[in-house]
Parts: sequence; structure tokens; C-alpha cells
Amino acid sequence: DPLNPHVYLLLAELEPSVDWSSVEACERMSRGMDYLDPSEGRNTPEYSLYKIYKEWYMGSRDNATRMLISSPSYKSKKPEFCLLSARMSRDEGDWHSAQMMYEEAAAGFGDSVSVLCEAGRAYLLGGDYESALSKYRSAEAFDQGSPVVLRGLIESYLRLGRSGEAM
Repeated sequence: DPLNPHVYLLLAELEPSVDWSSVEACERMSRGMDYLDPSEGRNTPEYSLYKIYKEWYMGSRDNATRMLISSPSYKSKKPEFCLLSARMSRDEGDWHSAQMMYEEAAAGFGDSVSVLCEAGRAYLLGGDYESALSKYRSAEAFDQGSPVVLRGLIESYLRLGRSGEAM
């Protein structure tokens, strides 16, 4: 769960070279939640990502887009930057671009249930119910009890007219 603060404390112990406070702030921002502003002056890829998220979610979308596109991490298709691009496209209602970038992010993150569910949601909202179902089925393989996965599966099946399977 990318919103669980205890996960970031554990990750900081396991992998102290990563700026987990910036990662957590990005996840909370992307969901419209309050977040703690990480320390200024960090020279980490995670803090660079945070600055782009902050620009985007604080209303400076053109500047955020410029920052993302010029970022070396985005150019090299780092999954965190692809995920941000997908979220930006999603926020703009550009489902095709969002779906393409969610595919890039999902490939980079591997078995991330959270990213698979976000991708599934983008496919649902874009009207591609088969692809949405595929993403939620992939997420189900890793977390069968997740309410987000179950709701996504149900909605996908219903949109496909497969109410028996939705039940």
C-alpha cells in the first residue's frame, strides 16, 4: 500500500540510499492527500521527481510538463517518471497516452498491484474494458483480497456485460 506510512519507515531501514520521504510525498500528492514536504536541497532522483509532482499538483502544469520532458530520468524511461507521466495524462483525460505510459510504468515496476490497478482504472475510463480486466486479473494474481482489485474486477466484468462473473 503506497499510502501506508509504516511501509516507508521499513523501506528506509532496508534501503537507506533512497529518499523515501519524497516518494511518500509523491504518492500522497497524486491522491490529493496532505503530505509532508521533504527537506529542501536534496540532490536525489526522488526529490527531483517530487519537485515535478509538486509543480503539477499545485497548478503549474505547463512547467511540470517541461520539467518532466527535460528530465534525464524520464528520457531513460525510469518507471517512477513513467508513472508520473501516466498520471499527468490521466489528469488531462488523455486516456491513450495514460495507457501507454501505464504500460511502461507497469513493466518497470513488475508486480506492483498499485500500478496495475491504476492502469486498469485508466483502461476502464478510456473504454477499453478487456484491457482493464487484464490488468485487474494480473493484480489479482498477487493480491486476491484487495478491495481495489475486487472492485476493478467487478466493474470490468459488468462493463463487459459479464454480470455472472462479476458476482
